[in-house]
Amino acid sequence: MDKGISALIPNWNGKYLLQRYLPSILDSLVASNVPHEVIVVDDASTDDSVSFLGKHYPYIRVIQNEANQGFPKTCNIGIKTAKYQWVLILNNDVKLSEDYVKLLYSKIEIANLFSVGGSIHDMGSGKMIDGGKVGRFIFGNFRVTTNFVPIGNVTENYYTFYNPATCCMYARDKLLALNGFDELFSPFNWEDTDIAYRAWKRGWISLYDPRATAYHTPNTTIGKAYRENNIYIISRRNKFFFHWKNLSDDSMKLMNILSLILHVSLRWLVCDFKYYSALGLALKKLPLVLQNRKIESVERILTDKAVLNYIKSSISKSDINLMEKKHLEN
Repeated sequence: MDKGISALIPNWNGKYLLQRYLPSILDSLVASNVPHEVIVVDDASTDDSVSFLGKHYPYIRVIQNEANQGFPKTCNIGIKTAKYQWVLILNNDVKLSEDYVKLLYSKIEIANLFSVGGSIHDMGSGKMIDGGKVGRFIFGNFRVTTNFVPIGNVTENYYTFYNPATCCMYARDKLLALNGFDELFSPFNWEDTDIAYRAWKRGWISLYDPRATAYHTPNTTIGKAYRENNIYIISRRNKFFFHWKNLSDDSMKLMNILSLILHVSLRWLVCDFKYYSALGLALKKLPLVLQNRKIESVERILTDKAVLNYIKSSISKSDINLMEKKHLEN
């Protein structure tokens, strides 16, 4: 496999986003001085994204889905066709700093590296919305809404629970070994958390480099296609998938079951009927979830608690600040 970067951009009806943000991606790739290619996997767009790319960026490889497949499958299509060792997955609404790619690529010699990502800031306000991810197991469930941000003297490497696939670089051989993003999570949400956690369980690390900066407007594409209630239900369903697939420590599995019983018993009191819709959708896929769980159990070498201890080694530093990010699924 050739040394370099395959930049992979899933796209759906994103012509105006590509017009606006693709130049920053290309500039960052060129500034890295690393061999690269750009792949756009168009997920059955109904605008003229494909013709725009053909006219203005004929050197970009475009793959067209005949029908809308959702984020995980669209990414997997691109991953399989990528020719370089590292795959940089980017939303079509992301703007990169000029040194973003260079900083991420500087990590490739680190042993067992699975993924590396940077800090993500809101496109409008400039406020940081994603940093390093803590990953906390609270009342039987993982919460992935806590970010950590180094202050003062910043070192280069911090362990992170996962890197958002918004602008994350992955080792292609490890992506393929994991069979890519689990398409069970289609059309979106939790697939990037799941793949990073499965990698951790195999002893492959994810790093956060706070020096690398990207800008993003959350839910630009999803918000056009789905109502907020539907986003909540899909995200909550996928959160069930994540826990049912990946929890392996007996005490944590028990806590998750007790939490589920408690929520099922009480959610109606606060009229959260979307919770029951999400649970129903998750239970319909339970046989497939268990099948995928069995596959992962064969390769697992780290416990849940061991993974969390890696993250604690980063956030226990005195120069770390914690901040919460509100997600619809939590």
